[in-house]
Amino acid sequence: YTINQIVLYDRPNSGDQITSGTITFSDASSISIGPLNNDGSATTYNFAARSITSLTLSVTGVSGSTGSVGLAEMQVFHI
Repeated sequence: YTINQIVLYDRPNSGDQITSGTITFSDASSISIGPLNNDGSATTYNFAARSITSLTLSVTGVSGSTGSVGLAEMQVFHI
């Protein structure tokens, strides 16, 4: 797929928040992310189009009150 946008939704609770991370694509490129909106609303990342077959999100930072980290949803848009 050729993609150019990713939308991340953090878990919709005030106690857990992703504050930083990296999305690594199968073409060996990556983008830095964070902090994500802490209310479950969309955090959008636009970037130059790239052709990939997979991606990985690595969380590198969380809020001090985080007991459990994760996403509620991830959307990947292809062109």
